[in-house]
Amino acid sequence: MNIDVRNRLLVLVLGACLFIPFLGRVHLFDWDEINFAEAGREMMVSGNYLQVQIDYKPFWEKPPLFSGSRLCPCMRSALMNSAPAW
Repeated sequence: MNIDVRNRLLVLVLGACLFIPFLGRVHLFDWDEINFAEAGREMMVSGNYLQVQIDYKPFWEKPPLFSGSRLCPCMRSALMNSAPAW
């Protein structure tokens, strides 16, 4: 067997042995991330940037600027997508 093929096969088998047993043990995302993204979206929809809301009810778990910081990239991309192409 060629040394290059043997090394690739060894890396593949070792990687599979280290990767496959741990599949499904870690959550893909936290519930907090969903809440913060929704709070930023609701700030933009309602125009109320000082009160954090989830389902349009007050959400006091984090300060307003924390969720508002997530809003800035959304607003920038929305403005860039709606800007006329020159």
